[in-house]
Amino acid sequence: MPVDTTLPNRFMHSPSTSPPTGKASLSSVVSRIINIKMYSRRCRQDAWTEYSLSLDEYDELRRQVGRTSDLFEYDKIRYDYEPLKSRFTVRMPTPLHEILCAKAVEEITLQRESVVRQRGKAADFAKDITCFASSRIDLPYDSNDASTLYIRREPDASFGHLNARYPGVVIEICHSQKARRIPALAEDYILNSDGSVNAVVFFDIEYPGKEASFSIWRPCFEVFRKTDGLAAESMPLTLKLKDFATEHETRGYSDLNQDITISARDLCCYLDCAESRQQAQERHEGSVQTMPMGTRKRRRAETPPDKINSDEAVFQALEESDGISFYAPLVHAPGV
Repeated sequence: MPVDTTLPNRFMHSPSTSPPTGKASLSSVVSRIINIKMYSRRCRQDAWTEYSLSLDEYDELRRQVGRTSDLFEYDKIRYDYEPLKSRFTVRMPTPLHEILCAKAVEEITLQRESVVRQRGKAADFAKDITCFASSRIDLPYDSNDASTLYIRREPDASFGHLNARYPGVVIEICHSQKARRIPALAEDYILNSDGSVNAVVFFDIEYPGKEASFSIWRPCFEVFRKTDGLAAESMPLTLKLKDFATEHETRGYSDLNQDITISARDLCCYLDCAESRQQAQERHEGSVQTMPMGTRKRRRAETPPDKINSDEAVFQALEESDGISFYAPLVHAPGV
């Protein structure tokens, strides 16, 4: 499932107000957030960065995103927003986080498919469980009036039943900044979905040294890699088949207590693989395609925009100085 990058209108169901007029320039925080996208190829960006962003500033950012629809699609930028706390969080996952998450998702998917092949009631249920990738989850705040505010979350991965509003299982890969938010994140997912999210799995992989752990918020805490980098003798990551959907969707199925498990040894291998890939990318290691001598790479010409704002002009000047084109398509090889 593709990542949903649409910015909802102030996360409210009530009619939105007209945007404020008369502002001569972007607020400093909105400008900084936009610059993350514009210059992320040149500067190292933290995987989890928080900003204080009011609802009005969020609306301002949304209007800028509307003008440049790919603002958060490039460089895998995702974000969360908590309107009552005025907290805007930019997520820029590293290869380490993405590969570990992909391996865990792959293993859960394989075991789900194994259940489907067994046939029977559990198989009928499991066939409607799907991976929602990092698609957006809107979690409502409790409200006594018609205007409901929503927390926006873009988890690293989630699984759920096709008939359920919320995923049953959410997966988050944590680093030092994000790890401090684990209790609050778990509460948001579980409490604001009225318990529809049955399990939130956090992987904490940035301890000092090689130690790594996972916690399942119901809650349970297990170290799966020791400080020496070896797999710990710990309980496996275990999810019940019934965790992947609401009680309403599981009603009528008698054999949904089957386990989907990932051992500490397998988790340790997944993390080792992710770390190796991260190091290779940081060192620019690995084979690359060798172009034939004399080959010229020609990029397609862009249609110049009717109007370019000051931020875009700066970015365009940077591109031209480097001889690159931000919107350049992949090279097309005729006859291939």
